[in-house]
Amino acid sequence: MQATKVNVYAGNHGWLFEDIKQHFKTLHCPGFEVSVSDRPLAAADAWVALRTKEAAASPDIQRTVVCVHDLLSDDGMYQQGGSRHAVRDAAALVLSHPDQRRILIEQGISLREVPILERPLGALNIFTPRQRKSDRFSVGWVGRGWVGL
Repeated sequence: MQATKVNVYAGNHGWLFEDIKQHFKTLHCPGFEVSVSDRPLAAADAWVALRTKEAAASPDIQRTVVCVHDLLSDDGMYQQGGSRHAVRDAAALVLSHPDQRRILIEQGISLREVPILERPLGALNIFTPRQRKSDRFSVGWVGRGWVGL
């Protein structure tokens, strides 16, 4: 039996998505051959677009899993011709926060028939986002170092 070829892609802008791609490089999943790249590879059976706006570059969006990592919802970005229009036709979605469901529904995207993983890609099953206690503005930062200006 031939392995299913899965291509995980995201442009190389360093940091987070490069770490995720390196993780996929080390996976050993029987029945799957996983490759990582900066752009989608045509010679794959399925794709994982780590950046939402790069999903449209997939050779076949209906065989592509699209990851949504933020809470952006600028006017038109999820509409046809918008920077994230490919989400509408994706084979499956990975949402890193439950509020993304509301955002996508408000943008007119039906989620009834779409398989959804609702936690950041690679997060443990027990992952749950912290609930906000108020609508006050708050800032958080997670990182590995600081680069001076």
